[in-house]
Amino acid sequence: MGGRRLFSASPRQIRWFVVLSAIIAGGFFALGVYFKYVDTNGRILATDYAVFRFASFLLWDGDMATLFDPEAFLKAHDAFEQVALGFSPFPYPPNALWFVAPLKFLPEHFGMLIWLGLTFAAFAWAVCRQTARPWLCALALLVSPGSIVNIATGQNGYLSGALLAAGLLCLQTRPVLAGLLLGLLSYKPQFGLLLPFVLLAGGYFRSFATAAAVTLLLIAGSMMLFGTQPWFDYLRDVMPAQRGFLENGAGLAILTTPSFFIAGRLLGLPIAIDYGLQAVAGIAILIACVAAFRRPANPVLRAALIMVGAFLATPYCSSSDLGIVAAAQILALSQRPQPTPGEYLLHGLVWALPLLMVVFSLAHIPIGPIVLSLFFYRLLKDMRSTEGQSATLAPARGS
Repeated sequence: MGGRRLFSASPRQIRWFVVLSAIIAGGFFALGVYFKYVDTNGRILATDYAVFRFASFLLWDGDMATLFDPEAFLKAHDAFEQVALGFSPFPYPPNALWFVAPLKFLPEHFGMLIWLGLTFAAFAWAVCRQTARPWLCALALLVSPGSIVNIATGQNGYLSGALLAAGLLCLQTRPVLAGLLLGLLSYKPQFGLLLPFVLLAGGYFRSFATAAAVTLLLIAGSMMLFGTQPWFDYLRDVMPAQRGFLENGAGLAILTTPSFFIAGRLLGLPIAIDYGLQAVAGIAILIACVAAFRRPANPVLRAALIMVGAFLATPYCSSSDLGIVAAAQILALSQRPQPTPGEYLLHGLVWALPLLMVVFSLAHIPIGPIVLSLFFYRLLKDMRSTEGQSATLAPARGS
């Protein structure tokens, strides 16, 4: 008998998530009409993909000065798109350019389908291939509210989810591959804050060394090809712009950021207190994750824990990445197939979080980090109850 981890939730349970997603999608549309985001001003969807695609054009044109100058990028981008898209710089370090480089050579709209299709396929394969009902689970993941936001904006949530989930899930069986995948995630450094500490705490030294080497190679390669000036520009111009957005930004992007820092802003706290709140929460999450990796525990639940903890540890995240949390829910249910009614309620709140954050944020109620913290605590409890146990196994196909 071989082994693949079993997702033993019934089709009825999966349909429950799908129906909930359909209701939430209707809520998103209603909010879009309310906020006047659904209009005919030239571009309705995929504004973030438009940023990635334009960055690819600048890359191949060698215009790195514009690429890492937020004001110049915004003006050039609006002229390129022939429509004002608002605050839309390229907020990634130069080592992220490896991922957007091919986009220039893809047709504009069809290219977005390729971008989303390939990255979702990788994400769903990483998570759902270990389940007994991979196609149903992939459908649930596809229609999860976080996934809907990612599709609507053309964001890179699927890419981040694929790298993070696959890297965490193969730590024990393929440590070098795990390190490679987690090293590639350095293009989005806010999601890697926990990784060095938990890898070392768990004794995954080969994964840690590989991830560090891959990260350094990506950085060194970007310097060799693009020079060191883009890195200076990124540190001098882009990072302060990101910090300014966190501290002073407004609109839907802020309402859909499930971090403790933004929770402080919604409550009207001073910026210094917001940073302190995020620091305390991040340290607490880090300690909990390190402790979880120091003890023998279910590896699937540990992966889910880090996928949720990644959001709580950083001040800078978005609802377009919450498909990662939906994947953590699928993994959690694979190890706890019969949730209690209270756990069903919690899963429903987590699933609906992209919509709930907007509604509650309008009333200055920071529901995002509260719900994610409850889910994180639930995962911790499940891990402690299964310490020393391996993941639930199903018979290998054909055995």
